[in-house]
Amino acid sequence: MAVAVQTDMAVPPVAKFGTDEQKQRYLTPAIKGEKIFCLGITEPDAGSDVAGIKTTARKSTTGGSSTVPRSSSRTAGAQTL
Repeated sequence: MAVAVQTDMAVPPVAKFGTDEQKQRYLTPAIKGEKIFCLGITEPDAGSDVAGIKTTARKSTTGGSSTVPRSSSRTAGAQTL
């Protein structure tokens, strides 16, 4: 499962949407096995139960950006690189 998180869930968004600098900084070491990606999902009242997540985006009625209502959650042990 850990390999699937790395290869199928965490790496693809960086590969598709990341800047060239982000790809160089994160993807190259991840592909070499020097950096391990993780995925932390949490939401109040759902915890890590992905099926229980209820957050949805709201499309703008004025043609602006969509919004995602959010609540404060913390993931223990998470690191920012």
